[in-house]
Amino acid sequence: KAACDTAREVARSRFAACGEELFTTLKANFESAAKVRQLLKKLPANSLTKSDIECELDFYFRAGFLRYSFWHERYKRYLRGLELRIQRAIANIKQDENKLEPLEDYVERMDLALNNVPELALAPMLYDFVLFMQELRLATFAPEVRPLEKVSLEKLKQKWEELRC
Repeated sequence: KAACDTAREVARSRFAACGEELFTTLKANFESAAKVRQLLKKLPANSLTKSDIECELDFYFRAGFLRYSFWHERYKRYLRGLELRIQRAIANIKQDENKLEPLEDYVERMDLALNNVPELALAPMLYDFVLFMQELRLATFAPEVRPLEKVSLEKLKQKWEELRC
């Protein structure tokens, strides 16, 4: 009985530490998102950049997002990338929109695909495409936030073709 009690207490402590770490990360992510939303107010209301970033934020914090591991593994980087992107767009929105142009069709296709799956986890190839797209966005708009893998528009096209098959 004593060994069981000790094991239970050790497990309880580990669970609590894990919960605290996840809570801290979640809190920091929401604070970063609030900062991004404040910066967004400085962009023209009808700009493509503002609309694109709002869609990204909506995706990041959609209902059920906590079920996926990448929120606590990657959101800090993604939100930092959005912050840097907005700061640059405030200075030169046309340049941001020019960078977005080659990605636009794939963003639209991805959004349509996401709207047609009940759970992202049920579509592992789409899940991989989404992660790749986010890394490509970092490389495009905030290169100082290094992507976790080598990304390019050509690889994005290839991944989309694989997804379609």
